[in-house]
Formats: sequence, structure tokens, C-alpha cells
Amino acid sequence: DKSSRFYVVSWINRLLKTNFKDVREMVSGDSDKEMDGSATKTKTFPYTEKWKEDFDWADRSTLGEQHTYCSFCHTNLNTFRKGIAELQRHMSTNKHITRAKRFLSSQRKCHVAEPFPCSDTAVRFIYNRCYTGSAKGEQVSRHFAHCKLGLKYPKNLISVSKHTPYCVYIYEGLTAGKNDIVTVVLLGFYDPGSSIHRICFLDALQSEDGAEDQTAAAVVQTLKRFELSTDNLAVCYIGNSEASEQICSHLRELNPKIIALGGLYTVADAAYHAGVRELSSQVQELMVNLHAHYSSCSMKNDNLKALFGSDISKNSNPFYLNMSCLRFCQLIKKMLEMWSDLILYLSSCPQDDKKAKSLCSQLKDPKFKATFMFLEQGLKPLEKFQRQIQESNSPANIPLILEEASTLLSTYTSCFLHHNAATRYLKEHDTEILKNKTFHLSSQDLNLGGKAVEDFLKRDEATEELPQIQEEVLLFYVAVTGCIAEVLPLGDLVLKNIAHVLNPQTSVKVKKVAVEELGTQLGVCKSPEEVRQLKKEFSEYHLAEDGESKEGMTGGRRLEKNPWANVLKGTEPTSLFRKLVLTLLSFPCPPLDAQHVLSQVFDRTLWKFCNFSKHLTCKQLILCSWYFCVPSGFRQQ
Repeated sequence: DKSSRFYVVSWINRLLKTNFKDVREMVSGDSDKEMDGSATKTKTFPYTEKWKEDFDWADRSTLGEQHTYCSFCHTNLNTFRKGIAELQRHMSTNKHITRAKRFLSSQRKCHVAEPFPCSDTAVRFIYNRCYTGSAKGEQVSRHFAHCKLGLKYPKNLISVSKHTPYCVYIYEGLTAGKNDIVTVVLLGFYDPGSSIHRICFLDALQSEDGAEDQTAAAVVQTLKRFELSTDNLAVCYIGNSEASEQICSHLRELNPKIIALGGLYTVADAAYHAGVRELSSQVQELMVNLHAHYSSCSMKNDNLKALFGSDISKNSNPFYLNMSCLRFCQLIKKMLEMWSDLILYLSSCPQDDKKAKSLCSQLKDPKFKATFMFLEQGLKPLEKFQRQIQESNSPANIPLILEEASTLLSTYTSCFLHHNAATRYLKEHDTEILKNKTFHLSSQDLNLGGKAVEDFLKRDEATEELPQIQEEVLLFYVAVTGCIAEVLPLGDLVLKNIAHVLNPQTSVKVKKVAVEELGTQLGVCKSPEEVRQLKKEFSEYHLAEDGESKEGMTGGRRLEKNPWANVLKGTEPTSLFRKLVLTLLSFPCPPLDAQHVLSQVFDRTLWKFCNFSKHLTCKQLILCSWYFCVPSGFRQQ
């Protein structure tokens, strides 16, 4: 009834800070009116491709930017004064609703005749993850998946792959129902039209335990079946998969230049694991035994509870090898803070508790405390990098992540290698350099974690432990450095150059030789002629930026939310510099856990035009606004 509709509109306006007048306006979910209603009469709205995100029928008019062409009604609308408000008004007219129904009906008939492009596994996955209705059955699940993916799927993704570099996201171990484990394949790319990074669903595959090669082959077959262009297959991100190496190997058969970026976001965890494994067995056993004591002791201690908490579970591996770098660093810091309290607690345990007495004896040994003091300092570069990743929630942070990643190797090599040896290792990544003792710093110059650690080791009771600790520290540095070099997907210089190209404040300072190396390594340039073209286009970009800088315009661009938007709009589709920038902008941005990424894919808050009916209830109409077309079960005949 009328009161219900009024309540729903009011609730939506409060929730989304919009200014809808009735239910039909809510279909687009957008408004060019300012929230306080203070839009001036002089404000104008030239046509923009962004409108097509919410109004698929809104095409560019041959009459110019003051008009918008409705592809349903074959009508030119004057949108210069009112913008989206005019589109909303037109969409609510009987003529447009009738034409829209007719168009969507014809589209459905075409899709009924054609085989459904995605797999049955994908249908089950989408239905299981997204469907909340009461209707059941195979037809309902297929129609729902069809609506969720949109009428343009998969042609829109095929089109993107032909002219835009893209990233393939692969997530294993997801569920499509009880005992139904699947692998999901997504496509990510930067959309120059809307100036945003998009991630779209491609397909889902049935997973089988212990069939890594089979999974890898199935991923490649999926890309081939959809006929995606492999020339633009620039990047892949594989989330926690046992088949990651096999998948990367198979993808490189499609494009040898593809970059597997997963290591960029897991390097901190991998490196700290490698370093801790090189510590003495006694140090590792101390952590394990202390955790075992906490888990088994009936008398719970507040310090141990604060140290381990409930997020550390028992398993076959030492518990600390299943922790993130950040969590492990917190553990070490807390352990040092409560070191004396732990000794007091363990001393108070019953005399027949031999394990508690052994732990107490170890904690009193200065060698153990010195090792943990070193760990706190030695892991700080990894901790800082991982924290930057964790706090990142925008593609604008990618340059900062890459810049920080590029410093990891130089930071750790400077701790234990002579300068010339460190410089050579950064160029060659030769593990023999790390192991050659002639390249190592003297015991006096070896970085033991700073002044606090060194002062502690100078005490009488700790002096005799110094040689053994130095040996362990050296092994730690070698392991961490070697792991970083192995896991990072690109060299430190390449990472730094990418970061500088993406950063508008430093992009004009990048040398042409650096851009040439990026173009070659990332597969943008495949011949000397293309290298020359890329350098020429980069020089033109330099000149344009220098010109704007002299006119005082560049500063404004650098402060824009997306400074590359205008640059890309001014480049030709065949531009190699454009392709390089789009390749870099396609890099996956954290958080990258499967649930967060899938929320981006499926739980979009873009309000799409749909085939709604005047006879739908308010609740049904709101539900319809989430999809491009309405499942038949939602429509009243």
C-alpha cells in the first residue's frame, strides 16, 4: 500500500543518502542532485559512458554530448540540464517500460535457444552463494545464475579480453553445496570507460583431491572455451592453492609473459617461515612446548591466554608455521613483554611438572631471550610490508606496496653482506653469494637487531652465547633473503619502476630505458619496432605532462582520485603506452581473500535497470533492482 511504499523509499534514502521521490526512481539508485538539494542552475551534465553502468540503454547520441540516445525507444533525450534525473524520468514512462519488456523478452528467447555458456558447476556455485529465495529446482537455479551474470555475459568479457590487459583470479576449495568443492575463475581488469577496477565471474570448475594437473588443465581449457584473447592475459592471482605451480605453468603455455603475482602478497609469511626454521631446535621447541603447556594445563594463566589466545589451533605442523607474519610478530612482542611474568608463573608450577620446570629454565637462559629480541627486530621489515598490505583497500595503494616490496632485498642484504656483494646479489640473485662467508660482514658489523640486543649480549651471563647467536642470525638472514628473492614475482628494480610509473608524482621522472624494460618483461612489446613505439609514446606523455606542469595543471591531476583516467582517455586504442598502463592497473589489489573478492563480484551495490512490472510489490521491486533482468519466479503474470 501507499504507506509501505513511503516507508521503503524513506528507508532507502536514509541508508544510501539519496533523494528518491518514489519507488520507480530507486531502480537506478543514482542521482545527480546534491544531497542537500542545493544544486545550482548552472550545473550541466554532458553525456558520459559511466551512465551505461546503471542504464544499459543510454548510448551516445549523434546530436552531441547534450543528448543521450535510448536504444530501447530509439529516442534522443536532452540530458544536459538534468543528467541522470532525466534518464530516471524517461525510464519510468510507459513507452520505455513497454519497449524494455519487449527487448528483454527477445533477449531471453535468444538465450533459451543458445546453450548456457557457463558450466553446471558455476550455476550451482552462484545459486548456493547468492540465492535467498524460496523457489527451488534446476530451472530456477539456471535462471538465477543467468540473471546474476547479466544478459551480456560472456560476450562482454570476451570483448574486454580483446582490447584490455586482464588478470585471471583462481580460487580453489570453495563450496557449491554440501561436499561440493569447486574452483572459481574470475577476470579482473581496469575499465577506462568508468575509471574503476572490475572483477567479473567467468566460470567454476569441479575440484578433485590430489588432481593438481587436472585442475590446471581445466583452468586453461576454460579460457580456451570462452575464446578469451591470450595476448592480453597479463597477470594471474592464485589464492592458496596446492596446484598454483601447475596452474602457472599451464597459463604460461598460453602467454609466456604472464606474471603470477600471488607471491607478492605471501612473501612476508614465506620469508619469516624460512627464517624461523633456521633457528636452533631448542628455540623452536620452546615456542611449541610453551603452547603445549597452555593447551594442556588445567590451571589457565592470563599471560599465556593473552599470548596464544583462541586463534591458534593444534595441527601436525608447529603452530607458528601456520600463523601470519603479523600474528607471529605480535606473539614475539607479547612474549618479550611478559618474559619475567612467565618465569614467575612457571616457577610456581608444581615440582612434579617437569615440562614447566624445563620451560622455566630455558626462559632464564639469556641465549633464548637474546634470540627472541633479535627476532622482534629482524622481522620488522617483513612486518611493515605485511601491515601495508593488510591496510590496503584501494588500487591507489598498489604503488606503495610495490615500492615497499622493492626494498625488502636491499634491506636484508645490508644486514649481513658487504656492500659490493649485496649490490651484485641484487642484480644476479645468485644464492652462492649469500652462502659465501668471504662476502659476509664481520661479527662486529653483523646486524644483531640493534643496540638493545647488543647491550643485552654484552652482559656477563650472555657474552659466552654470542658466537652461537651470531651463527643463527647469519643463517636467518641467508634464509629470509633467499626466500624473498625466490617468492617475489619480479626483481626489486622492476617493482620499483612499476611503482614509479603508477605514481603520478614520480611517473614523469621514470627513464625511457626503464619503460623499455617494463614493456619487454611484461609482454607489452614483442619486437624492436614496438619497443621504439613505446618509447616514443612515453616521450609524448612526458612532454604533455611537462607542458601541463608549466601551466600549473599537473598538480591538480596528481591529486585526482584516479589520475590515469584522463591520460587513458587521450590515448589511442592501439597505443602501447596505454597497454602498459592498463597492464599495471590490472594488478590485483588486497584484500584478496576469496570471500572479499567474491563480494565485489556478486554483491555489487550498483542498481541495474531491470524488467520490472507495475504490479510488483515494493519488496519484489527492490529485489529486482539488484539484477539486470528479473527471474520469472519474481514476476506476476
